[in-house]
Amino acid sequence: MASPDNILLHLPEQEEQQVREVFARLEERGFPLQQQTPHITITFAPHMPEEPVALATELLPSLIPARFERVGTVVFGTKRKQTVAWLLETTDELEIAARQISERNPDGRGPRWTPHLTMGLRLPREIVPDYLCALDEASRHVKELTGARAALWRPRVRQLTSLAGDGYDSREVRLAGELICASNEEAEIVERHLPRHIELTRAEPGCLYFEVLPTPGGRVWTVEERFVDGAAFGAHQRRVEHSEWGQVTAGIERSYTVEKSARFEGAP
Repeated sequence: MASPDNILLHLPEQEEQQVREVFARLEERGFPLQQQTPHITITFAPHMPEEPVALATELLPSLIPARFERVGTVVFGTKRKQTVAWLLETTDELEIAARQISERNPDGRGPRWTPHLTMGLRLPREIVPDYLCALDEASRHVKELTGARAALWRPRVRQLTSLAGDGYDSREVRLAGELICASNEEAEIVERHLPRHIELTRAEPGCLYFEVLPTPGGRVWTVEERFVDGAAFGAHQRRVEHSEWGQVTAGIERSYTVEKSARFEGAP
């Protein structure tokens, strides 16, 4: 089943790393690796409608960043797989705003919000008691967390739109991910045409940064792009679509995430 669209809060980099270190300690003790990006969900839907997104953009900028206190650990689910999470509390203002946003989502839970951060996703039920003990031992130092950015995450198109906090005041559009070749023949095509593609892209007036680097193994390249705004990024995509690079690499797999701000969507 495809992951749903999600209005969520991201942690600052240092706190995200703290959570990932807890994941690593749990894996060292033999528990399943947790690969999810640490976040606090406000509301989710198979396809997020515009109304809750618009309300989030209206209400959240004055409330983010927000502090969360870790007040307990909860287990979600009654079947064979269960999810373990930290139960969180935050300000009354953010609590009210989150409930209002959730209420506008027809696929949501109405005006309800249980702020939490998932620490063990879809665990076999029989290991949950031991997982809870190990999690407590590995994370006693984590008392508070920060919601540094509110965003809309659309996993089907891998698009992250800032709604408040970090990145909200920036016109920049960023792309990051991987170019994944399925064969040596595809890799040879990339190697032959990539230098010219890089040269042309860096020469575009709206390009701030463009880097495509090979990884060990020779079939995967990491890609990172930054453009001054949505117009520049759109112009780049249109040029690439009709370029020699775009034509010869059209069948090669891409796994990219695009980040932008809702504040400047549609701005000239």
